[in-house]
Amino acid sequence: MYENKEEIAVIEVKVSAYDETQLSITARTFYGDYGDTETVNSVSQKNNTESDPNESEKDQLVQILDFIGSKIIVTHDHGFEIFYVDNECGRLNVDKIANTVLDTRKLAQLIHPQVPSYDLNYLIFEIHGTTAPLCYMEKVALLYFNLLQDAKNKGLDIYKAAIFSAEASAN
Repeated sequence: MYENKEEIAVIEVKVSAYDETQLSITARTFYGDYGDTETVNSVSQKNNTESDPNESEKDQLVQILDFIGSKIIVTHDHGFEIFYVDNECGRLNVDKIANTVLDTRKLAQLIHPQVPSYDLNYLIFEIHGTTAPLCYMEKVALLYFNLLQDAKNKGLDIYKAAIFSAEASAN
């Protein structure tokens, strides 16, 4: 697992801070290993959750789910992202995702229990010394690959401890 490059999907959910009626879901795939990620592709969906569902919204969500396919989904807060994706699936009458979900926050807690903060920016900039300006999904992907390397360097087999099924995350 650690020695080979792998392709993962990172989901970013943005919700209107005002009333939660505007929702954006973006998925990007990353191919990489420690310190090296490459964006393969990305797709987005934006909609108004107050309006009646329309075929365009459903088509966009299905496109995102097809794009993710069976890849491992990596998030920094599995409960937040999966909650909103599952809500959209229910609202648009689309099957919920059943992929394996890895949470970088949980991985960081297992690998670096002494760290004072599990904030994404703290972990990526302070712990791993990254100085490049990165978007949220780039940070999550890079942190994931760095944490896998940290676990390997410490002789930890923590991979399974941070796996969540998407179905269990929604509950």
